[in-house]
Amino acid sequence: MGNRRHAQHARSQRHPGKYAGRTPYYLRYRYTKNEDGSLDWSGGFQVSGDDGRLTRLSVLPSLDATGDPNDPLHVSTFDKCKSGDSLDKAAKGASVEGCQIFLTDAGGGTPKTVEWVRGQDTLATWK
Repeated sequence: MGNRRHAQHARSQRHPGKYAGRTPYYLRYRYTKNEDGSLDWSGGFQVSGDDGRLTRLSVLPSLDATGDPNDPLHVSTFDKCKSGDSLDKAAKGASVEGCQIFLTDAGGGTPKTVEWVRGQDTLATWK
């Protein structure tokens, strides 16, 4: 599985043109833990427009060689949009903010609906 993911990532780097004409939309969110104990994080956001669901874009950090044997790698992240940390071990009332990127198809319109979905169940909808 890991090799397949690496191959897909390598292909997307070799073919950045596949994103040409697609508009990114940044979904910024805030979770607040309103009960004690572990949380079920099996759900996720789905963003839709007039032409159907938008594509979620995952931006992975890069590992850059520094040339320093004492500190050989530097991790670079995409600072404009970072995913939120887990609230699983946080106390009741704690919050975390995060961001996800969704892309329209080329020439696609703006997002119309954001849903929080777990399995087949839509738990919340924002329009």
